[in-house]
Amino acid sequence: MRVALILPLLSVLSACAGDHPDNVPQYGQWEVVNRIDSLTIDGIVIPPEQVPAELTSFNESSGFCGEPMFIESDWQQEDLARRTRGQCAMESYTFDAASAEGTGRCTVDDTDQPWSPKFTLRSKFDGQSFRKVVTLDGSIVLAKDNSPHTIRVIGIQEGARSGEC
Repeated sequence: MRVALILPLLSVLSACAGDHPDNVPQYGQWEVVNRIDSLTIDGIVIPPEQVPAELTSFNESSGFCGEPMFIESDWQQEDLARRTRGQCAMESYTFDAASAEGTGRCTVDDTDQPWSPKFTLRSKFDGQSFRKVVTLDGSIVLAKDNSPHTIRVIGIQEGARSGEC
């Protein structure tokens, strides 16, 4: 008898986890690929085989059940912080039905020297896919030569909805 009462309640609760009507990407199973597009130090492009391990860990694939939230700057900020293994603060964020843009600053302590780059993110999306380009620009003083260097990292995140959860 109790099971018969619980089953309708569970279906009502599971409906709460559905698609957010104002967010264009649809609720479902998403496959996401992250990769470093380029690394530039003092204006010199670094070949992929010479990219430091701290950055190559950004190259990963993952999946999740839900929806990438482009209507919420906090969701984008937290995603970027997770990817950089740092703390990021969004300073500006705008979105419409097909794109989003944001700027801010991250503090990354997971390297030999702390790094606080400015970031820009630009996203294009529809109900079934998205592409986000994140650029990190900043200066860092490396311990090995005790001089400042300008670093630019461009990362790309692409996602595709693969089905229902």
